[in-house]
Amino acid sequence: MNKSFIPFAKYYIQVVLMFPASLIIWIIISFIEPILMIAVWRVVLEAGTKISFSFQQFVTYYLLSTVFYRIVQVWSLEDISRTIYSGTFSNWLLKPLFYLKIDLAHNFGLKVTRLITII
Repeated sequence: MNKSFIPFAKYYIQVVLMFPASLIIWIIISFIEPILMIAVWRVVLEAGTKISFSFQQFVTYYLLSTVFYRIVQVWSLEDISRTIYSGTFSNWLLKPLFYLKIDLAHNFGLKVTRLITII
């Protein structure tokens, strides 16, 4: 690990925690989505649809896949395209830091805060 990675990761964790309202909204959305999907599938299963797994197996699968998706989800392409479109990407080219390392630290900071909120 380079010396610049850990400070940037700490910085991005602080950035996420700096906006508690957006963090709370993200947590609420993260809980509402699985509950709604499980309710929809319960109605589908109660309607007599024949599938090869039970409702409990579906709930377990869906909750684990939701947690896994929240952990591996990245927005690097959207972030890079946004910085290119806004014209601020050239600022990163002038700095002695590798942009992908900063983006990796940003994603790492987001993952840490998501894991904490999921737990």
